[in-house]
Amino acid sequence: MRRPGLNFGTRVGIRRLFGGAALLAAVGLAACGDAVGAGAARVSFVIIPEFGELATFANNADQLHVVISRTADASVVKDTTLAIDPVTGEATADLSVVLLSGSESFTLLLEAIRSSDGVVLFSGTQTISVTSTSGTTPVSIPVTYTGPTGAFVVIQPRDTAIAPGSSLTFTAVVFDTVEAEVPVPVTFGLVTVADSTILRVGKYTGTATAGTGPTGTVRVLARSADGLTDTARVAVGAVPAGVRILPGFATIGVNGTVALAANLVDAAGTVLTSATATWTSRSTSVATVSGAGVVTGVAAGTAVIVATSGTFSDSMRVRVAAAGSVPVSAIAGGRAFRSPKAGDTVVVDVTADMAYTSGEVLGSYNALLTWNASNLKYVSTAAVDFGAPTLNETQTAQGSLRFSAANAQGKSGAVVVARIRFVAQAAGAANLALQVTELSAAQTFTNLLSNVIVTNGIVTVRP
Repeated sequence: MRRPGLNFGTRVGIRRLFGGAALLAAVGLAACGDAVGAGAARVSFVIIPEFGELATFANNADQLHVVISRTADASVVKDTTLAIDPVTGEATADLSVVLLSGSESFTLLLEAIRSSDGVVLFSGTQTISVTSTSGTTPVSIPVTYTGPTGAFVVIQPRDTAIAPGSSLTFTAVVFDTVEAEVPVPVTFGLVTVADSTILRVGKYTGTATAGTGPTGTVRVLARSADGLTDTARVAVGAVPAGVRILPGFATIGVNGTVALAANLVDAAGTVLTSATATWTSRSTSVATVSGAGVVTGVAAGTAVIVATSGTFSDSMRVRVAAAGSVPVSAIAGGRAFRSPKAGDTVVVDVTADMAYTSGEVLGSYNALLTWNASNLKYVSTAAVDFGAPTLNETQTAQGSLRFSAANAQGKSGAVVVARIRFVAQAAGAANLALQVTELSAAQTFTNLLSNVIVTNGIVTVRP
């Protein structure tokens, strides 16, 4: 592991301070003002850059700027920039300085620089007193981080699963308050050091390799030089990382029922096994749920049902429809609560359920869907169970889509009138908001708009 250091003379070595390795360097000073020749005494000073906890970030610098000034008048007597050896981390130079009196004070400035953008990442100063009899004296220079700073750091992937013996590479980016990228050095590690028997993580590369022995879920830590942290969860092997309710959304009538199932899933969402769950309803006046996960409608409205298994829990929403109503929903991925990762495809089905209208069939509709365009990018709309929709896509970049269709024969039951595709973008809430402006029955031409009850899915994009 290399550390920027400086050799002003001919001697260099390694010393450990505050848990981090720092290079030693010898500074040569001539002891007489005008006797710099063969008879001049020479005093050596060993310079020790103290990186402390920042030692793990010193690898990001590849140049060392050295300034030596006379303290009395702040005059610069030496100013040079040295290349740091990429293998040893050493920066060497012979920077002899002449004493103007028998005793003088000098100020030493060290700056570790990242040459790719010229940023000074670390800086430290120290003042030393020099006499002709000083001998070889160690001079410690505390080094602090002086580079750019951010508001938060994001590690990716956030949650994932890998097989024993496999590898993946984490990345981490520091952002400012307006989510612009800031070039702050970042290192990687494990939240719990003992988890290294399950997963090894490269401090500088972010490459994580799973062992072939113990399995389990571990947390990977990204830490920036300016003190920001973020964590990711990695499941090694078939390790439960959550519980998932199926189905993720349901519509039933008063006294109607739907059977729910709870499954344990890994971090990638793969079902591992059925879960023994405790079921609760947050709105028992609307719907109740049995210990076996059977939901019964009590009164018109919406209820959230929760399944808890160990430390994991999941929730779904049940719409209880009144007789004569037309439940219309805009649900992503069949779930009332959807949490895609940035870059994932998000499929939203717009469904009109005609099961509660005493035999009416859907003949036509007109609807408007809005969303947060900074979080979801519109891709396309297609028909599923109904006629091909007429689309107004002029405002999709602003998060608005109008669509309509008609079918002379009509459709009964739960009719998916449109399937809308998005790509998840920036992290944040992109909740769907559906407005139905016209809905009529085929054959009888009954205006059903006053019977419509809308359920909108909640979409939260993860980094």
